[in-house]
Amino acid sequence: MAKSLMVRYCLCWSWAIILLFCTSALSCRGQQYDFTPLDRLLQDSARSAGGTLGGIAVVLIKDGQILYSRGFGGTIFNPYTPQRVVPIASATKWLSAAVIMSLVDEGRLRLDDSVGRYIPTFTGTKANMTVRQLFSHTSGLPGSLVTDDSYQGDKTLTLQGAVDSIALRVPLIARPGEQFAYGGISMQVAGRIAEIASGSLLPTGRAWDSLFVRRIAQPLGIRTINYDGLGATDNPQIGGGAQASAEDYARFLAMLLNGGRSTTGTIVLSQAAIDTMLADQTRNAVIRYTPYIGFVGLDTQLPLSRYGIGNWIEYRTGIVPAQRTNSSQGAFGFSPWIDRPRNMVGVMSVGSQLQSAMPTYLQVRDVVNRIIDRTTSAQDKIRSSTILRLSVSPHPAPASEIRITLHADDGMRHQPCTITLHSLLGETLCTIYQGMVESVYDLALPPSVLPLAGGTYIVRCSNARGMTQTLCMITR
Repeated sequence: MAKSLMVRYCLCWSWAIILLFCTSALSCRGQQYDFTPLDRLLQDSARSAGGTLGGIAVVLIKDGQILYSRGFGGTIFNPYTPQRVVPIASATKWLSAAVIMSLVDEGRLRLDDSVGRYIPTFTGTKANMTVRQLFSHTSGLPGSLVTDDSYQGDKTLTLQGAVDSIALRVPLIARPGEQFAYGGISMQVAGRIAEIASGSLLPTGRAWDSLFVRRIAQPLGIRTINYDGLGATDNPQIGGGAQASAEDYARFLAMLLNGGRSTTGTIVLSQAAIDTMLADQTRNAVIRYTPYIGFVGLDTQLPLSRYGIGNWIEYRTGIVPAQRTNSSQGAFGFSPWIDRPRNMVGVMSVGSQLQSAMPTYLQVRDVVNRIIDRTTSAQDKIRSSTILRLSVSPHPAPASEIRITLHADDGMRHQPCTITLHSLLGETLCTIYQGMVESVYDLALPPSVLPLAGGTYIVRCSNARGMTQTLCMITR
């Protein structure tokens, strides 16, 4: 009975419709998405936005599937690819925020803990700064306005030594919580707090590196991301010292979009931690300094962008439809973003300067959104004409409680198909059924089919003609 029900699943669209138009953005991207405009834009921008490396790469993941992963420019012997590892500057902040939130998840740290609780060299008003304020640029420390921010980049210091120098020598420009001043100094302090809160026995600096590897990189299978982007040091720049490939950084973003779970089901962060990270944490602080002020000519709304934990909340209202996107661009132009309404993440990798890369970044976003929205609109028209229905209940639910009800036209029966289960990033986990389609069934998925951690999984089917289609996404 269970197998027969899942067979029904594979033909919840007619074969005629499948042959004419594949409705899955995940498995039929070549037929669905015409990325020619994006290719053209990136080819034209490789030199202007690519800087000294002369190249550009973009990776897009939507609904768990890599839709696009291409590079342009570089040299014949060293082409610019999505696997190219480059310094990512302030895109580091998002990675560091994940380390902080993993400690919050474990109860080792609270966002509203004060600095004075962990580091006695911070006294007076400075001792009252909170971790939340440190990671949302509202601590009162000067950020990029400071005339001497060398403490965070001094390789002769350790992380502890740099933070003690900040405590003693860098004055506040405002009371904690009153003003937003973007920069990396405050995050250096939060990084040292994370080392202390974790209880690591490693030397300072190395303790931070270990926290990132064990809590973020290893569970995600990430190999290219580390904090040596500006050179090996025991004073890693928490807000700007990492290096990464676009491919691995996109894997990190996909984890955030997948409720904090890796492709293998490992829980990296809780959904609550991610929701907090991606929400505005500036609490109406007056914006004293934002790097977006330099791009007001490109979009007047950009300087009004707010900040979460380690990432921007961008608002763009000068386009249709208006956008709200999370991002964490770096000074060298490396530009990652999460588009929650479209269930999509993207990374644009360059090795230049943000000033020259920003126009291309905004154009890439606009072009990608038009491609996705145009295809989605066409898909909706196809779906509205189908005579088939699919329901999953309850949703979300443990595997043992999920029931799938299928309804199909008589002409769709007695067709062979294969039904498979996939992770959100497209990894094949198991084959659920192979055989002929029978009549309508109501199926309770047995625990043996989904012995996986909570998260979102994809069910796909393929027929004898080689067509593959995504049927639904199941959330546990």
